[in-house]
Amino acid sequence: MTPESILEDHKANCQALYDQLLEENRIAKREKSFPNKDFLEKKQQLIEKLDASLADLKTIPSGQAKLKDSIEACHAQLMKILYLSRENEQILLNLTRIPRNESVAKPTSSAQVKRAYGN
Repeated sequence: MTPESILEDHKANCQALYDQLLEENRIAKREKSFPNKDFLEKKQQLIEKLDASLADLKTIPSGQAKLKDSIEACHAQLMKILYLSRENEQILLNLTRIPRNESVAKPTSSAQVKRAYGN
């Protein structure tokens, strides 16, 4: 594969994963639910494809000035993917938390019970 085709393949993989993460974000925020199994399997497949394309990127010799802009664009896209993935993690984590009941009453002492009931 040529360096240009490796970069194009990597860009496509990045965009596909980013789109999947956006959908996950939408599901988590709007529907306040977890993605289904099929969705998660597709996401895992996209992550594996991205890993493979990252390995292919490492085969491109450094110092190719004409590819510098494309490589920087790929790095920027990866950063967006990482930030969105982290945001999704936080949202999904918050969905699993049990809400704290701030109005939990303090334990009542026996003296308070006697005062309240006049005994």
